[in-house]
Amino acid sequence: MFSVIVLINKVAYGACKKKIRTFGKIIGSCILICIVVLGGGLGATPLYGMNKKDYEWFKNVLPIFGESFQDEIIFLKEYLITNNVELLKKQTTFFKKYDELLKNRPNSRKDILDETYEEYRLNFEQFPKVINNSIFVSTFSFMEAKLIQIINLLDDFLELKIKLYDLAGNNTIDKCHKYFSKVANINLELLKNEFDKIKDFQKIRNLIVHNDSNVKKRRDKKIEEQSMYNYIIGEPRIKLDTFSGYFIINDYKYIDEFLDIVSRLLSGIIKSSIDSLNNKKVTV
Repeated sequence: MFSVIVLINKVAYGACKKKIRTFGKIIGSCILICIVVLGGGLGATPLYGMNKKDYEWFKNVLPIFGESFQDEIIFLKEYLITNNVELLKKQTTFFKKYDELLKNRPNSRKDILDETYEEYRLNFEQFPKVINNSIFVSTFSFMEAKLIQIINLLDDFLELKIKLYDLAGNNTIDKCHKYFSKVANINLELLKNEFDKIKDFQKIRNLIVHNDSNVKKRRDKKIEEQSMYNYIIGEPRIKLDTFSGYFIINDYKYIDEFLDIVSRLLSGIIKSSIDSLNNKKVTV
């Protein structure tokens, strides 16, 4: 346990040293985007009302957005690790306290469990829920916002008649997928795996946001019959209370994996958008 703590602390220390540099890159990229989009910086025509045949200029803008997105993902990963390192410290302190109490009172295990129960719940249920479940929801909102930003950029450039809000769909992800593939004619075949995985993450996000992190969405069914029960029970990085139905993301690597998928998804959409322009699949 001690070696794991030391390793994670080293990772977190290195992440913290880079955090300021990463944040600076994010701010710099955002400023550059604002200059290009609103002011026609870098010697380019302003985006609004620009000549739609200026493919080369537009293809230079898309990677700027992509680089900014990746910098923000790095920042989110570092934030995730930093918070989980602090959580691990609290949990380790609890175990040390418990072991010390048990050492001094070897015949009072039940009493000690009763005495430390609230502290246990705080460190192993409440804190992980507040930290990891909340961070996961924030990262999902980040992904949705970036997809919409790409769509807004395409919409401003292509001036297509159909807008995102005109499309039917159960959620933002479905609407964005329809916009990219049906409206902007962007080939998403290579990103099918990423979109499919996002759907499961989306269901977890919806349970956290709309059902208070509880798998029991249908109260008239047993917990084993709930739609996401098999997924959650088979996911070792999510802890499920099979009596109450409440769950906690108890391993930050679940969120880290999600951010990796988001990174591939955003990069892939930007690349596919550029490829579509190169192949003149978009009619202007």
